[in-house]
Amino acid sequence: LFYSIVDMNANGGAGRVTQKAVPLYKGVMGDCRLTAVRHANGRDWWLVNHGWKNDIYNKWLVTPDTIYGPFQQAIGVPDSEPDFIGFAQFTLDGRRYASANHASPMHIMDFDRCTGMFSNPTLVKVHPEPPWQAPTPANSTVDAVCWSPNGRYIYTTCHNYLLQYDTWADSIPATRTLLAIVDSTYANSSPFFMMALSPHGKIIVSNFQGVSLKSYYHIIHQPDSGGHACMLEKEALRIPGSYDNNTLPNIVNLQLGADTGSLCDTIVIGIPPGPTPEERGAVRVFPNPATEWVAIEVEHNRHFAGTLTVRNALGQTVYENQRYDGAAIIHTSALPSGMYVYYIQSKNNTWSGTFAVRR
Repeated sequence: LFYSIVDMNANGGAGRVTQKAVPLYKGVMGDCRLTAVRHANGRDWWLVNHGWKNDIYNKWLVTPDTIYGPFQQAIGVPDSEPDFIGFAQFTLDGRRYASANHASPMHIMDFDRCTGMFSNPTLVKVHPEPPWQAPTPANSTVDAVCWSPNGRYIYTTCHNYLLQYDTWADSIPATRTLLAIVDSTYANSSPFFMMALSPHGKIIVSNFQGVSLKSYYHIIHQPDSGGHACMLEKEALRIPGSYDNNTLPNIVNLQLGADTGSLCDTIVIGIPPGPTPEERGAVRVFPNPATEWVAIEVEHNRHFAGTLTVRNALGQTVYENQRYDGAAIIHTSALPSGMYVYYIQSKNNTWSGTFAVRR
């Protein structure tokens, strides 16, 4: 995974690339599920991607001048092979997330824009063909997912099928509605592929390998409505055959602002440590929230040697220990209430996380 830096003030406002293809992450990742959502502070961004054939979610915190991470969280069930083709998307308010691929259950989870943590996973087996019970161990055949603007309905494409689910129902699988299936009126045998929520609140559905003289997009005109009231219009938007009609960009909500009134309604960063304490060690922070003091301890810290730094919401260092031995008590009585970020650096590992001071 790479990133580039663009100076948007250069070239008279046209921009200039100042750094290109800087490595951000080297490792095996699941296909097609890189997405992003704005941090609760209204300024930074969470960048999220899934690991490969596992239950790990990699997260980066993108700030105006630094990218932190990857932070990792294990949740749900591991994805299965073939772990390719799929999609991931946040709701417009950033509070829920869905991810699916060609071989695993669709994951629907809550998301905390402040801490970057997922919770409450719901697994939905997306079997496109009736009678809805797959005769094989396969769990899904999902190409893409797309949330309705109100965050209630989720749409899935399965090559020959277009489905809708009501995520507010007690049983999400029971609400499965078959909106469309391929028939002889389509220009090719696999008409449903990627999806995107347009700025005017409609869902655009691309087709898969359409013929050059008859390329098109479908449109769901009322995606906030249940069942066929969503008003799917087949082949609604014709496009020149020379355009790539297979794919659509993963559009994120650029208008999402700060989570006003939350503890993260400030410029803060950080996320609790990753899910593999046996490999990286685990960090205990207590009490949290703190009043007079907070302890930061690396478990299994025998012979530990490193540094511990704590910064406030403005990025200012409020505590630093260059000879951190894996355990420290920090007096917080003089610190203002708010969120703080700790960084621990040893020879082999790096940890970061947050704690609150509250009175």
